[in-house]
Amino acid sequence: MIYVNYIDYYIPQKKLSIAKFVENIDFKMLSDTFDNKLEYLSFLTKKLKLSSIPIEITSDQHMLEILCKNFVSTYNINTSEIDAIILAQENANYNTKNLVRIIKTNYRFHNAITFCISGNNCANFHLTTELSKNILCSSNKIRHVLVIGVVKINDINCRSVGKYGVIGDAAGLMLLSKKDQGNICLIDSEFISSEDYLKQESANTVIIHFKNITNIIYKILKRNNKSPADFEKISMQNANTDIVAECLLNIGFTSNQFFTDNQGKYGHLDSLDYVVNLYDLSYSTNKSSNILCIDTGKGGSYIISYYQIRK
Repeated sequence: MIYVNYIDYYIPQKKLSIAKFVENIDFKMLSDTFDNKLEYLSFLTKKLKLSSIPIEITSDQHMLEILCKNFVSTYNINTSEIDAIILAQENANYNTKNLVRIIKTNYRFHNAITFCISGNNCANFHLTTELSKNILCSSNKIRHVLVIGVVKINDINCRSVGKYGVIGDAAGLMLLSKKDQGNICLIDSEFISSEDYLKQESANTVIIHFKNITNIIYKILKRNNKSPADFEKISMQNANTDIVAECLLNIGFTSNQFFTDNQGKYGHLDSLDYVVNLYDLSYSTNKSSNILCIDTGKGGSYIISYYQIRK
């Protein structure tokens, strides 16, 4: 078994209103999807229920420093016991060079090997935890893997994901271990890589998207001898999840199982939606429960993880 022994996230206090965001964005990049800015604003406020998104005014390093300071000061572990640190951050969003090495040095994780994972877009952090799980399971020398992730967008035009969402800034931290010291247990996971399903909006890409999501859900259910009714909540990205929701309903899940507390709250935090939702679910459930986390990335990444939250 692999355990999430520590999990935390950081959301900037400063907000950018959706009205101001739409006012300042270059509409040329949306002209194929929306007729005008007013239509786009209506979609964001009514469909996605957005009023603002969090934006960071300092740096990606500052965001991760806040989380790392909290981690080393509150969690009972010697920093020398961290065997690996993996930074989940898209190359296009790098603000600080060699960020993972800076974190390693500043917090005395001297024994940790370091990695940087990019290219999975909105599924990047989730797929990084999958990599961490595989490292932990395959090596007797690796006992604790610290996964850190950050998204800080400098260009306002890069915040829009068309009809899917608007990206807000955030950071996340997760400690995965073979040692059972937390209340979140990773039971199983499944992922596949496919073609870029957002390359064009067509019936064909929707079918591909639907097929791949359905495939990984069925594999998890079958392998663990579970039915939809065995799960209390399903975490999806905090964006336009119509296709994922339709897949779940088609399989036998109900909308009451969908975790929607963060829909419209922060915008779409790229791959950090996964950390924020898992953290909140670990505290919001009133009893021991099974949950599913589903993430997709525009490059064709699909992943689902089955967690047990223990009380």
